[in-house]
Amino acid sequence: MKSEHKIFKFKQAQKKQTGFGMLEVLIALLVLSIGLLGIAALQIVSLKNNHSSMSRSLSTISAYTILDAMRADRASALAGSYDFSMPGSISASTCKKTGTTLQDVQINDWLGQIQQNLGTTACGSIDCTSTPNTCSIVIQFDDSRATNGSSTQTITTNVVI
Repeated sequence: MKSEHKIFKFKQAQKKQTGFGMLEVLIALLVLSIGLLGIAALQIVSLKNNHSSMSRSLSTISAYTILDAMRADRASALAGSYDFSMPGSISASTCKKTGTTLQDVQINDWLGQIQQNLGTTACGSIDCTSTPNTCSIVIQFDDSRATNGSSTQTITTNVVI
């Protein structure tokens, strides 16, 4: 009689848990979907910041590109032939150097490269002084897509020629 009583209780316990497996599956799916949404958001932020890092690297490479040309023509660079100031309002048409000298053509090509790599609102400036033989290269571009990025990011490179 006691064994029949145990079997009866076991069957009652089984009946009470009917459908509980489906609830567990639904909760697991909910937790999994929230986790996947978090991973997707993390991926988006990572891509934005990776783009910002690439823009900073490209601006540094662009600065060293014009510096190599200036080092090849050091006397002209120290005399101010490579000096260029950014216009107040930057666009593809205003960030250009006019002229036909070698320095003017190199600067115009450099400015075109900056805008091709960093966008049409990007521009650069060059300021060299002969007394301490130093040059300052400034490149501005829009970095507002990055996390806490600003609409005007400025990268400055100071070198001794």
